[in-house]
Amino acid sequence: MIVLPRDTIGTPLRHLKGKGTDALALIFMAPQGTIPAVMSDVSTAPSPSLLPEAHELARGLGLLVHNTLNHHWFSSTDERETLVSFYALVSGCLTRGNELVFRLVGDALTVNGVPPKEEERYITTLIEQMTALDVGNFVLRRGITVEELAAAVHLLTQEPEVLLQAGGFASALAGRGAGHVSSKTIVYREVADDEVVLQRKDVEAAQQGASSVESAARAAREAEALALLQAPSAAPAPAPAADAVRAVAGDAPRMAELIVEAARLRVAPDGSLAGELVACVRKVFEALTQGDALETQRGRKQIQKQLRELEESLLGLLDRVTGYDPAKNVAAVRAVVADLEDDLQIDALAAEYAKRLKAMEQTEKRLLRYMKAHGGEAPAESGLGERLLEEGVAPDRWGALLAQSGDPAVAAAHLGPLLDRMERAAGELTKQPDGNRQGQLDRVLTEVQTQVGVLVEHTAQKIKRVTADIQADRQAAEEADEAARRQGIGLKFSRRKLLELLAEVVQELCQPLAVINCSVDMIQSNMLGDVAPTQREMLKLVAESSAKLQDLVNGLQKIAGVPDTMSPDRELLKQVISS
Repeated sequence: MIVLPRDTIGTPLRHLKGKGTDALALIFMAPQGTIPAVMSDVSTAPSPSLLPEAHELARGLGLLVHNTLNHHWFSSTDERETLVSFYALVSGCLTRGNELVFRLVGDALTVNGVPPKEEERYITTLIEQMTALDVGNFVLRRGITVEELAAAVHLLTQEPEVLLQAGGFASALAGRGAGHVSSKTIVYREVADDEVVLQRKDVEAAQQGASSVESAARAAREAEALALLQAPSAAPAPAPAADAVRAVAGDAPRMAELIVEAARLRVAPDGSLAGELVACVRKVFEALTQGDALETQRGRKQIQKQLRELEESLLGLLDRVTGYDPAKNVAAVRAVVADLEDDLQIDALAAEYAKRLKAMEQTEKRLLRYMKAHGGEAPAESGLGERLLEEGVAPDRWGALLAQSGDPAVAAAHLGPLLDRMERAAGELTKQPDGNRQGQLDRVLTEVQTQVGVLVEHTAQKIKRVTADIQADRQAAEEADEAARRQGIGLKFSRRKLLELLAEVVQELCQPLAVINCSVDMIQSNMLGDVAPTQREMLKLVAESSAKLQDLVNGLQKIAGVPDTMSPDRELLKQVISS
């Protein structure tokens, strides 16, 4: 601990450096009434005038961070070439000085004290990420290797939670062996009377103890992750083991080492290492996807990022694994990662589709409520229909919505304009045949069929209900008729005669239907000559509509329920028909 007299207050830090102020803590003896402060781990920067490339350095690092966070790399080769290009710029600057200091003060970034010329997108991303990771500054020193630079960039693109588990940015750098990269912080705060300022040796001892505890915890997590990877079982990982894998996966090189180690322990003497590597990678993926990681787009992107980093680290290790076919191992790792990325994409597409489908279903329900409330006008007569058509909704889709309403009034209102459209579409196709006009006619025919189906289904349900009611009270009705006759009350048109008349009507309806069906069958079978494709579609519509009408007639026959031995009053039937 070093105590400075009052006359040193305000002295620039670089003037104090080297005068016994290289301590971990500096206590300023401030004048009475001012706030004392503690400054920890002081760092100074080279002169700003020595660094004209400050903007280029900030932009280059921001580009690496931005593209990695947003997965904008065309390929791993593209990412590597950009890193190497930035490393060349850093190395060139370090030939004129010992270090490059990237410092963040508030929302402003400087490189060796020089701010960028302007804040563009990549620099803004770098500032936001440093803020999120609580990285106030970091230093790149002369002698830095491209691997050390890559490690620093990798840590700058981590999630805050992952970096926190690693002990922070500075600890993570130390754990990656990046000796030429370091991070220092400056902290100003009020020192209360009951607080204690520790000597350097006390702080170092505490740091060593904390480091030992963290090292032990890290070793325990790695051991648990390795045990899970070694296990032959394909069952889902227990929650503690999955947590351990997720924690270790934040350090892709170490995770890759554990996968290779587990695969070598699993492989049989005459077995294939490639297959075991695939099994271990899948176990890591299953652990990463446990919980709610797949439920959000951010979670899926994080898993995809970890997969790519793991693939890169594994491919770098496999060349050094002896005793096995390296080309086969590399191909297996690339194939399994590609499969797992496809799984992630499928999950993302399925989740997005389900979400959009649910939203569409809710909107369709609202549309159907509106249509029922307003009588289901046809598109040409409805403001809703016109608006949907203007927005690009196909007419057949609008017809499907009308059909879903289940309201016969809706279908009936829509059928007339549909038949008009069918006639116009057929006329246009006759005048100028082409695929577009044929498609229009096909869509109209489909919509006509849909609306006819709605009407027939509604009528068929009514016939079923009437049939059930008549059968239920048939005996009671006959007893009432008999009682009326005994009392001398003559019914001019009894229930029995009404059913007989209905049976006769049904028989008469069946005759023209039989003629229609026979004629359509003859034409469709080319007995009267060749039939054009468009004509065949129209005949199909006629045949299907005739079949629906036959079903309704059969339903009416059930209502009549007249025994074969009963002869209907044909004279009465003729009178009804003639009138």
